[in-house]
Order: sequence, then C-alpha cells, then structure tokens
Amino acid sequence: MKKQKNQDIKNAQKIWNYMKRNDKIKNVDLIICLGSIDMLPAEYSSELFLQGYSSNILFTGKSGRYSNKIKSRKTEAKMMSEIAIKKGIPRKKIILEKKATNTVENILFSKKLLLKKKIKVKSIILVH
Repeated sequence: MKKQKNQDIKNAQKIWNYMKRNDKIKNVDLIICLGSIDMLPAEYSSELFLQGYSSNILFTGKSGRYSNKIKSRKTEAKMMSEIAIKKGIPRKKIILEKKATNTVENILFSKKLLLKKKIKVKSIILVH
C-alpha cells in the first residue's frame, strides 16, 4: 500500500511538472479567473490586479459539478468578485461572466462577453 502511495505521488508530481507554467508574469490587458469551488484563484487573481499586472479583471463561472454542492445562490463569478472587492478592487474594474459551468464554457462565454462589450484584449493572465 505504501509503495503504491509513493508511486501515486511521483506520478502526480510528473503531471504537475508537465502542466506547470513558469512564464514570467508581465502586464496584460486582462486577468481572467476561471470559476471553481476553490476561491484561492480569486485571491491570487486579485493580488495580481493589485500588484498592477492589469487594469481589468474578469471572473467567470456559474457553477460546476463541485460548486453545486455548496448550494449557494451566488454564482462562482459573483463569489470571486466579492473577494476582489473586499481586497480593494473597484467594482467598475470587474467583469462578470455568470453562465459557464465548465472550463470550455469559461473560455467561450468570456470571449463572447468581451466581444459583446467591445473590449479588445491582446494579452491575458489566465488563473485557474
């Protein structure tokens, strides 16, 4: 059992190392934070905004498989925006996409919303 656990940890580390990006963060047009039951991405996105990496932030997400379990009437986007506002981000700098229920929808619906609002974006920081 212990041997299998150690192998699982090694395998998980390989996946983490493969997926982890070590790009240097630079100023961008928009920070996009994808919805999640975990609010740490909202915290991190807000910190990036407050450090001046972008002048706008978009939170995306209605609810997903896991966030449905918390039975909140608020969308993930709304919950994340409340964290940002408490940290000092002005409401007018926050864009909400409140329909997405998975990662693909997060991207597609965010793009559609930005086009509808005529917001041109050439560079982003994506937080998930």
